[in-house]
Amino acid sequence: MTDEKKSILSDLETKIWKTKGARFNAARRLQSRKIWGSYLVSAYSIYILAISIFLLTQLTSNNALNLSTIFGSLLILVFSLHEGSLNAEQKAERHHVCAKDLTALYDKVNLRIKQANESDAESLIKEYAAIIDRCPENHETIDYDLFLTEHKQFNISWCDKKKIQFEYGAFKSVCLTIIVIPPVILAISLAI
Repeated sequence: MTDEKKSILSDLETKIWKTKGARFNAARRLQSRKIWGSYLVSAYSIYILAISIFLLTQLTSNNALNLSTIFGSLLILVFSLHEGSLNAEQKAERHHVCAKDLTALYDKVNLRIKQANESDAESLIKEYAAIIDRCPENHETIDYDLFLTEHKQFNISWCDKKKIQFEYGAFKSVCLTIIVIPPVILAISLAI
């Protein structure tokens, strides 16, 4: 194999490796978003139901609680519509399938390099492009950045790694915070 072809295949191998890693990260991020979005909607639905039952047992009307049930119901509606429109589960599946296809291609390119096979690098490049084209969504920059933090050869600083990991998990953290705060506020307001 000529040095030029070996270089082309080596560059393609690196490109595939990075892309498949980012696509696997995108699939995990989107699946996590779907799960935590469902937890958030479920928790708020339970809160609204609990407040409504509580209000039914009271002899007098509590305007603050009535407003909180209306606000909570609107929040559930808007969030559900927004999350549903993102199609996170379908996108996660497409990213995962794309990453698996890229893994097979990566192995094929790697084998051609090791065998010093004179096969046409152009056909492998076209196969890479075809796999990428089958997944209509691209991964986010954060998915690629997280991939870089997972491999020492990219020399990402500790501080940058933590920043990227925080950003990658931000949706989960926000959901947890939003799930925990209402019962705390409700408990405090009922105790007063």
